Amino acid sequence: MSRHLPLCLALASVAGAASGAPAVQSSSDQAEQVFLTIYNADRALVRELRTVELPAGELDLEYADVAAQIDPTTVHITSLSHPGQLGVLEQNFEFDLLSPERLLENFVGRDITIRSRSTADPNQALSRTGTLLSVQGGRIVRTPEGLILNPEGEISVPGDTGDLRAEPTLVWLLSNAAAGAHQLEASYLTTGLSWHADYVAVVNEDDTRMDLTAWVTIENRSGATFRDARLKLVAGTPNIVQPPQMQDLYMMERAAVAAAPGAPQFTEQAFFEYHLYTLQRPTTVRDMQTKQMSLFTAGGVPVTKRFLFEAQQLYPWFQTGGQRGEPEHVQVVVEFENSEANRMGMPMPQGTVRLYKADPDGALQFIGEDRIEHTPRDERVRLQVGEAFDVVAERVQTAFRQVAGNDTEQDWEITVRNHKDEAITVTLVEHAGGDWTIRQESQGHSDVDATTFEYTVEVPAHGSATVTYTIHFDND
Repeated sequence: MSRHLPLCLALASVAGAASGAPAVQSSSDQAEQVFLTIYNADRALVRELRTVELPAGELDLEYADVAAQIDPTTVHITSLSHPGQLGVLEQNFEFDLLSPERLLENFVGRDITIRSRSTADPNQALSRTGTLLSVQGGRIVRTPEGLILNPEGEISVPGDTGDLRAEPTLVWLLSNAAAGAHQLEASYLTTGLSWHADYVAVVNEDDTRMDLTAWVTIENRSGATFRDARLKLVAGTPNIVQPPQMQDLYMMERAAVAAAPGAPQFTEQAFFEYHLYTLQRPTTVRDMQTKQMSLFTAGGVPVTKRFLFEAQQLYPWFQTGGQRGEPEHVQVVVEFENSEANRMGMPMPQGTVRLYKADPDGALQFIGEDRIEHTPRDERVRLQVGEAFDVVAERVQTAFRQVAGNDTEQDWEITVRNHKDEAITVTLVEHAGGDWTIRQESQGHSDVDATTFEYTVEVPAHGSATVTYTIHFDND
């Protein structure tokens, strides 16, 4: 049975300079400020300020602790302290990372040393040198005694890793006019960072009001940790088909107006055609972390609970043969106005709203959830909570006929049965395509748009209600 071989490697540094010029290393320990702007669509703008001592002349700046999912075309660096002295000759994103497998690939065709223990005497150390021929599907080593497949023991290689690096690194070839300290600003776009809103709504006993708490949920899978970052969140959908120009993103980053003292931990403001949320304190966003922070709260928000029964769209030649389908449960929706008069009136970023209600024992129970898109202030929000257990409805086409020319007519009957202890109001939502007219009906309807009309039906407790109508399609 073959075994994986540990690697012994004595190194002075993980990788040498890319160009032969003197190398200067910089890590996040030198970061003075970190600015992080996260977008909904798995993208973030990172901007860092680091002060680094640079020698005069050409040098390689090895800039570590960056995200592993950088878009290299968006990388930018400049000296804020001495902009006229520092020039960028070349930039590289090094992401060929050090691992036992990649290291051994670099030593194919070179001599390695295999150290093991004698099977006869475990205290006796054995050592032999051979040439590594292949690491594809296993290791093949040529020794004076012959070829060895997957040799047991520990492999020792010279202290040379080639171009492999221990972590993703940005490397700039710079030209510096004078030695000294430079305050450097580096920025880039990366994927692996996203955010969305999560909402918790607690509905009161009679389903007329709710307390709403909004949370920001940040997912960091970028490969980097951002310590004490100044965090901003952009709600909206920027077009990112082509990589944006970094200059435009600088303008975006610096356009926000500072919030007034005493504001909640996030301040919100309109920004271009989006909304910008700025956290009023530094925060650390660690790699492989899900972070949640409170966005806003609203108490006693008036809500309306509605029962909806929505049908599929009717077409001129739609026929069912008069067969009755299985009764369907009526949908329950909760609606509210996102307005100041309704104790709301703030932009609501896209996310999931989860609704809870206290049971007779006072314990909160989950009653449903729905997803909302970005919702401006003064818009109505509709949440589809679930199905009503005690309210069912059924639709049946009672007649279909062809009338003058190619025109057709359909007769429909909709019955709602209420098994609850109180009377309810149910909205029947009907859809029709083409050129249509309601010819006969058991009660009046309301037109919603060119393809939708509704009936509002009062259904008594433990009773039923039926609506009938005839729809005419002009097919000429």
